[in-house]
Amino acid sequence: MERVARMQRITSVIVVESLPLWQEALVGLLSNGLGLRVLAATARLDEGLRLVRARRPGLIVLDRDAPPGDVFAVVRSIRSLLPSSWIVLTAAKFSSGDLELAKRTKVRACLLKTAEARELKRVFRSVVGKRARASASLRKRSRSPSVNKSGRVSPRARLKSLTERELEVLRYVARGLTVAEIARRLERSPKTVDAHK
Repeated sequence: MERVARMQRITSVIVVESLPLWQEALVGLLSNGLGLRVLAATARLDEGLRLVRARRPGLIVLDRDAPPGDVFAVVRSIRSLLPSSWIVLTAAKFSSGDLELAKRTKVRACLLKTAEARELKRVFRSVVGKRARASASLRKRSRSPSVNKSGRVSPRARLKSLTERELEVLRYVARGLTVAEIARRLERSPKTVDAHK
């Protein structure tokens, strides 16, 4: 009887995703693609935590950038409430500090929102199969500890986590160039430059 209850709990999911299209895609993948029971989906971390407390799912998918607040504080709250639950983080990008905090808080997987559907499905299958996973491009970035005991990411680790494009933009910002000037030099739109700032 306990095993049946545990199996039912393992197949239940709550999704917290701030982007409506991505939320819809995740719900579809988890329910239709993997046969999991999505109990609820929301765009807010506080609402997601309330749903987790009320519904007690086996799997929780959290958007690292969902409002309001700090996703890792929510992860810690979920860990204290449901220590055996599985948590998956999604984001457009993860810093090395994010990956280190994810490890420390026992997040089961970190998924980039740029991953292909096939990769997402593979990672979620691994998670449900009790193996920790990350998107292929994140696995190689998960390296030595860069977060101190107070949860702060060191400046050196922050710098190491930047992409080449972000470093290039940062150098131009340090020289005092505006977003428009940087965009012209890099032959990119100001919006793209701003995203790398």
